[in-house]
Amino acid sequence: MELAVAKGALTIAEGYLVIDKNQLEELSKEALTAKSWTLSDLQARLPRKNGDWIIKHIIDNPKFSRDIQKMRDDRVIIGGGRGSNWKFQASVFGPWLDEHWKDIKW
Repeated sequence: MELAVAKGALTIAEGYLVIDKNQLEELSKEALTAKSWTLSDLQARLPRKNGDWIIKHIIDNPKFSRDIQKMRDDRVIIGGGRGSNWKFQASVFGPWLDEHWKDIKW
């Protein structure tokens, strides 16, 4: 990787690195690979939202019903019936949340 610096040296504070943007994106994807989230994990990741809110405004939202049903069929989302625990495949559900963030009624 080449780093252009105008006039002088570039100083990077201790504890920091310069990393290629593509490498950073790959590392971010890998952080979600082979991980699952529970409803509690989602509550911790979403700003001040509880499990009932997540189910009502995301999982059971008619606007997202096709996507959610496909994720259920593909076993990206598991559970939710008769007291069973929810599981979400982080590598698929996380990017979906990012993609639909602006469509969610926060």
